Amino acid sequence: MIRIRFTTAPVLLLLLVSAPRATEVLLPEFQETELANGMRLLVAEDRRTPIVALHLVLPCGREHDPRGKRGLAAFTAESCLSGIPGMDGTEVWLELQRLGGTLGSYASHDQTFFSMKSLPSNWTAVLDILAASLRTPTFPEKEIDRRKGQWISYERGRLENPAALAHMHVYDLLYEGPLGEPTTIEGIRAFGRKDLDRFHREHYRPDDAILIAVGDFDAGTAIEALRAAFDDWARGDGPPPARESTLRAKGPRVCLVHKPGLTQATVRCARPGLKFSDPDWHAFGIANTALGGWFGSRINMKLRAEGGKTYSSRSSNQGQVDQGQFIIGTFTRTSELGATIDTIRSVVGEFVRTGLTEEELETARRIRVGTYLLDSETPDQITNALVWRLSTGSTLEEYRAEPSRWEAIGLEDANRAARAHVPLDGAVWVIVADKKKIGSGLKGFRNVETVYYKEPIAPGNFLSRTRLGIGLTWNTAARGPRVSLLHRWIDLTGTYGLARKCGPWDYGRAAQASLDLHRSSSEYSSGSLYIGATGTWGDSERGVSPHAGYRLFPYGLGGHWSFSLEAGGSFWNRDDLPAFYWSVGLDRFF
Repeated sequence: MIRIRFTTAPVLLLLLVSAPRATEVLLPEFQETELANGMRLLVAEDRRTPIVALHLVLPCGREHDPRGKRGLAAFTAESCLSGIPGMDGTEVWLELQRLGGTLGSYASHDQTFFSMKSLPSNWTAVLDILAASLRTPTFPEKEIDRRKGQWISYERGRLENPAALAHMHVYDLLYEGPLGEPTTIEGIRAFGRKDLDRFHREHYRPDDAILIAVGDFDAGTAIEALRAAFDDWARGDGPPPARESTLRAKGPRVCLVHKPGLTQATVRCARPGLKFSDPDWHAFGIANTALGGWFGSRINMKLRAEGGKTYSSRSSNQGQVDQGQFIIGTFTRTSELGATIDTIRSVVGEFVRTGLTEEELETARRIRVGTYLLDSETPDQITNALVWRLSTGSTLEEYRAEPSRWEAIGLEDANRAARAHVPLDGAVWVIVADKKKIGSGLKGFRNVETVYYKEPIAPGNFLSRTRLGIGLTWNTAARGPRVSLLHRWIDLTGTYGLARKCGPWDYGRAAQASLDLHRSSSEYSSGSLYIGATGTWGDSERGVSPHAGYRLFPYGLGGHWSFSLEAGGSFWNRDDLPAFYWSVGLDRFF
């Protein structure tokens, strides 16, 4: 057995090349205690560097966002550092700089993390600011408004980032509840101090909090300082509110996010993954590393080295406490979209059928051990990694023995996990691209839902989601040019009927208006059933014609032409007009 104390990255990598199993990292010795309010403390001395690092985790996150308040958990976490009793946000940050300390906070899917780094001489003073930020944040209105402005600018910026757009839509397809809802500008503007106070009161409680502190201090003295800061933090009343988000299995879904002007296509394929405590976590981690978890993985080599279709492609299993997501991601030239998707499907299918090779297994094990070792060198890295693992159900002993757990995964373990958790049956696909340029790139999918790229941030903007069409119609009552407004599931059409004198019809001009409701998102999908009604006004004819129809987009997402065919019945103001109604139309959308 090789035991590795903390050393430099190059030496660690050399050891990994030649190290026999099993590798074990000698972490600092931790003293563990639990406060009367339920908070767990783990404290360790580490005198190698003059720094004190601390991480604290609370069991609440973005999945606990109230419905209609997407982003509130993250907004609250950031705003906690914007004011404490006696100091506004500017004063807090000036004092931290004077003390040589930093604070940080963020909310993940199901957890909220607070971090601290400080010089040893001032760490208790920085700790007092952290404790006040956690326990008694003041949420000044001025700071809330400033932060809302920052968030709005960030959300607008995400619209220009294809990877961020793909990320938002993946979560929309995977999750029920707030995680599936987009963070909108309207929602951010609605955040108020009452919302933050309520979320803080309901979720910020010491009962299940975990705090890890490592640094250049005396462990006993550090525990007493932490007791003084948190021991009288009162427990919450009753159980905390349940999380609002859950993974959903909606079957295969394909979403095309149309962003005009893009010359590349961003691709994400996702399915429910594994939570960290799943028995297959380590075996699946080895399998995923071989499939797409590093530069030399199968997917990246096939797409980049052999196919020349991308600079990078990766797969990952993002595990949390209760759930996870397995995601494959890449980007490619628009003209290579279809070939790239076919390659991903082919590589994944072969990987599931044939499994890993011995060489892939050994490489994946070394990569996972190396990543662990290089992420466990400094006090800040140790506290960050350890607090996450403890909060997801692991133990200090399991964290210490993590390299051996990776090294113990055998070929059959990894292949079994690959067969169980890698197949893409039922996966969701998100493609961010200019729909005008992808040609037949999505012909391999039966149904494609199309959304305009601004929809995640401005869902109520009618104009941004409406397409103008100009075409011709030929039906029972009128023939002539028409204008269409296609708004995803709704089509509103106005027709000018040319003069017609035949049979019972005798008019010099006519007008028609139609309203159709489509079964699926009709914009640039392959086709859609719909129901609707048409009203006709001629010189002496008046009538309404309920109908059912089908709109076909035969260009396979590459053009703008649409063919529609509908039939139904008619009710007229004259008895001699036909009761059967039919119509055909041809439109060019812009």
